[in-house]
Amino acid sequence: MIDVPGTLSSGQVFLWRHVGVFWYVIDGQNILKVDDTGVIDATRTITDFFRCGDDIDRMHESFAQDPLLTELIHRYEGLRITNQNLFQCVISFIVSANSNIPRIRRNLQDICHRFGDKTAYDDIAFCLFPTPAVLAGTDTHHIRECGVGYRAQHIQGASAAIRDGLCDGIDRMSYKEAQGTLCEMPGVGRKVADCILLFSCGHLETVPLDRWIIRVMHEHYGIGDGTAPHTTRQYDILHDDVRDRLGPYAGYAQQYLFKMARNNSEKPLKW
Repeated sequence: MIDVPGTLSSGQVFLWRHVGVFWYVIDGQNILKVDDTGVIDATRTITDFFRCGDDIDRMHESFAQDPLLTELIHRYEGLRITNQNLFQCVISFIVSANSNIPRIRRNLQDICHRFGDKTAYDDIAFCLFPTPAVLAGTDTHHIRECGVGYRAQHIQGASAAIRDGLCDGIDRMSYKEAQGTLCEMPGVGRKVADCILLFSCGHLETVPLDRWIIRVMHEHYGIGDGTAPHTTRQYDILHDDVRDRLGPYAGYAQQYLFKMARNNSEKPLKW
């Protein structure tokens, strides 16, 4: 079972559209057509976007001794981690810094509209996500016109790095090696790198430490003091403590915990 709307609206992926009984997801140069069973068609390649190959039963077993996660598994049944296009994921989370979901979506849609190829699918007009070469070769002034502010320089620099092969083979790297590689790009710190590693590179042990997860881990597990780390060393120590507590599927665990925290908040996720 896949909870398609719950997964798409869980803060992992931003370029999707609900039309009738289908969802259409921009995934780089590909458009995925999704129904309530998952990806059913695509303009290029049908991908395992919802990670249907993951051993969900084994993951659930790893949480069996955790009463909170056991409850959340049933509450949010079908919630999945995504397997996104790497470049789009990188730019998405660079754009996400100090922002909110409506603005992130608007910024990314503007980037697609200005710099991506136009196409149609099921008689619906779409703009694909631009390639690394296109954004690397675009003046930062024009990128800034998409409403991304200071992030324009980061977008151009990260695009150039990926165009030049920095991330080639990243899916075969260890967590630490892959994180270090991503952090060589402008605009990518530990948390943004961890989002990319979890939602695009298959590192399911990864926990992006945003303020929601930091609070949850303090309030429910007694880990950390509930405040954001100020240095990379502090981030690494806290991340290791969280990962050790949540186990090899810590990335899935944090997605359940994140959804709980946002749903219980006075400021739930807005699309």
